Amino acid sequence: MKKERNLGIDLLKLVLALMIVVNHSIGHGLEQYDAALYENSKIALGFLWGVCNPAVNVFFIISGYFLIKRSVNKFIVLLEPQLILAIIYLLVFGFTIKKAILNILFPWENWWFITTYLILFVLSPYINKIIETLSDKEILKFVISFSFINLLQGYIFKGNLWGNGFSFAHAMNMYLIGIVLYKYREILREKNKNHIFYLIVYVICSVIMALLKIYFNTELGEMIDTYNNPLVVIQAICMFEFFVNLEIKTKRFNIDMFSKTALMVYLITDYPEIRQYIFLPMIAVVRKFNMPVIWIIINAIVIVFVVTLITWLNDIIMVRILKKIDRQYQD
Repeated sequence: MKKERNLGIDLLKLVLALMIVVNHSIGHGLEQYDAALYENSKIALGFLWGVCNPAVNVFFIISGYFLIKRSVNKFIVLLEPQLILAIIYLLVFGFTIKKAILNILFPWENWWFITTYLILFVLSPYINKIIETLSDKEILKFVISFSFINLLQGYIFKGNLWGNGFSFAHAMNMYLIGIVLYKYREILREKNKNHIFYLIVYVICSVIMALLKIYFNTELGEMIDTYNNPLVVIQAICMFEFFVNLEIKTKRFNIDMFSKTALMVYLITDYPEIRQYIFLPMIAVVRKFNMPVIWIIINAIVIVFVVTLITWLNDIIMVRILKKIDRQYQD
């Protein structure tokens, strides 16, 4: 089943890239490097966090909706951001060649998301083949059962297999939800034609998450800040459904160019040895001018813009290299 390109999803990936930087700016930035500054702006930051928290879940839902098609080209595309980062590590941060290469070949030491996605990438043909043998109703029942197990054993009882949502099992759950959303897309569109319903539910869940984070974080802890939190899952589904149904028909603006930056943005802002160079300058500005929410958003926009520029230049260089190789081969 071939799926047409959806510019709403490309726009969603750009939004997700911004959300990832915002979330990492709060968690890996302010909370880690200046807890007092975070506490002073806890309410505003809590609401910002509540809005941006479901980004990772949405990425896995997108993968399920469009199904991961394993190929050499897609594997290269998946590794391309890591290769670019390896060069940056060597030239800018003085990493040894060995360390830079190890970060590419063995990402699980620092990046749980890319590790999980690589596992999903390897297993996707077999997962997809099993799914194809089931009817739509059987898939729905299977995913509901899988989600219930995730909720009960993963979220409530903290089973090791589910890792508070930071795991392959939870990513698989989101992937399967994406498949169900595709299977029942026509029914969902018919029932929610204006798509505002999804936005309303998303906002309600975001407010609840923010209030829990602000006032009950000490008592509830990991019950709040975890990807298999039911509220975060609902947020992710609603956010995805809102964007997937956007009708963007313009060809004047290449949104796809921006969507490619999402993975690199995640890798850069989630690497322990690089975070300080990204977030400490932002914290210095916040200390001087206050208004942390505004500066975090500005910081996110700047990072996404710079990363987009790097990936765009890389694409141009790679196209020229491949064309040159192709001409030499033909000669």
